[in-house]
Amino acid sequence: MPDPPSVVVIDDNPDICDVICWFLEGNNFVVTTATSIEIGRRRIAEQRPALAVIDVRMTDGLGSGLAEFATEAGCKVILMSGHPEEILMLQERQQVFLRKPFQLAALLALANDLLKAGEPQTR
Repeated sequence: MPDPPSVVVIDDNPDICDVICWFLEGNNFVVTTATSIEIGRRRIAEQRPALAVIDVRMTDGLGSGLAEFATEAGCKVILMSGHPEEILMLQERQQVFLRKPFQLAALLALANDLLKAGEPQTR
C-alpha cells in the first residue's frame, strides 16, 4: 500500500489551517501547517510535500511567490483566494486555485486530481 500523500497548508488564519488539516487527515493525507510565508518556505524545503495549499494574500507577503518556490521544489500547488482581483490574476496565469469560501469536498477532489495526473480544472 502506498504512503499517504503529504500536504502543507499555508494560510495566515490558523482556523483555516486547522479545518483543512483536520479534513485532509481524515481523508488519508499527512498534513502540516504554516501560518506565515517564512514558516511555509521552511516546511516546503525540509519536508518536500507532494502538495502545497497556499493562501494568496498573507499578512507577511503574497503566496504566489511561495507557490513558485514550492513548484521549483517539486510540489504541486493549489492557491486559495477570496479577493476578486487575485482570482482574475490566477485565471489569467492559468494557475490551479480555489475561490474562498469553498467546499472542503472541492479541495479534496482538486488535490486528488492534481496528485494523480496533469493539471485539473479550477473548482
